[in-house]
Amino acid sequence: YSGHYVILCGISRDENDIEYAQLKSSSPPQHENENENDDNNRPEYVMVLKNPGTCRKTELVTPEIFEKARRAKGTDEDVIF
Repeated sequence: YSGHYVILCGISRDENDIEYAQLKSSSPPQHENENENDDNNRPEYVMVLKNPGTCRKTELVTPEIFEKARRAKGTDEDVIF
């Protein structure tokens, strides 16, 4: 959650973007059959963000990771529209 704010630019339903965001935010499976029900946990979309704290043009994050970051200790949990 680098930086002090991010700008939500949109969402993507592109399968490659969803897979990338999930791979970037997941830890390796602990057990050999752990990934069997991944489709049940697969988000329908990912959020496209601009993060002034990085040099990347955009970031892709799952809604779950976005919410975890927003509520992380030390944040004020703001959302500004």
